[in-house]
Amino acid sequence: MRGLRAYPELRSVRVTPDDRAALWSLSWPTLAVSLSGQIALQSDNIVVGAFLGPASVTAFFLTQRLARLALAQLEGLGIATWAPLVELHAQEKHDPFRQRLLDLTSLLSGVGLATLGPIVVYNQPFMRLWVGPGYFAGYAVCVTASINAWLWSLSTLWSWPISGTGRVRHWLPYAVTSAVLNISISVFATIRLGVVGPLLGTLAAFVLVQSWALPRVLWELFSIEPRQLLGRAAVPLLWGGPYLGILWFAVQRHPPDRWVSLGLGAAGSMAGGAALWWFLSLTATDRSFWTSRLRILLRS
Repeated sequence: MRGLRAYPELRSVRVTPDDRAALWSLSWPTLAVSLSGQIALQSDNIVVGAFLGPASVTAFFLTQRLARLALAQLEGLGIATWAPLVELHAQEKHDPFRQRLLDLTSLLSGVGLATLGPIVVYNQPFMRLWVGPGYFAGYAVCVTASINAWLWSLSTLWSWPISGTGRVRHWLPYAVTSAVLNISISVFATIRLGVVGPLLGTLAAFVLVQSWALPRVLWELFSIEPRQLLGRAAVPLLWGGPYLGILWFAVQRHPPDRWVSLGLGAAGSMAGGAALWWFLSLTATDRSFWTSRLRILLRS
């Protein structure tokens, strides 16, 4: 009742049987897509514990901790921007809608690489200072988890317009196929290759299904050119590979042995990656656009 008093215009809103039917028709596909994503994301620890024993779960979980924290922040960008994107589409501003999604793809890819790359480089020193070297599950786990976090953040951003505009049915068969493939490969790879197995299952699902299915669905629904979308996501890799190679060499030669040096090194590396994205991935027009958005944010 307090909500109706605060918004008296809501009293005049009437929900018709057709409205209820439309909402109900979206309920189970939305639930199925959500469950598919959560099963794929949360089943890794269960698979490791079931086939390698509970002791392996601790190192597996802790080694991914920084990448998972970074993923949560990157996913927040998609959560914060899906409503304005959907509003542009609802207002039939299709060209601005497509351009904003491409801009956000570039931003998320560049910031994700600038964040997750140093996590890979500094994760072993971090683990040594945090819980001791015995809990580091290896660079295969660290690198694959970070790649998956980068891919997952992009797929989350791309899937929000689909669900936000009520077209989740278009993505449902691909989401279920991806989850089934993820679990199947995770179990097989864990048995054959050990603790990195579940992460390889997630990576395989991205490569074999989501890498082409999501751009295809976005093309069918919103006429977003897949080459443009994938190109915006891939451009940061051109500078990211050499940059992370240099960081890797430097940290291996001079690993940080205290929290202060670790924090300063990681923060500087992330800032350097962000600067490379700004100057090497963006055009002058892009930089002008993001500068204006930053000024608006700082004034608010």
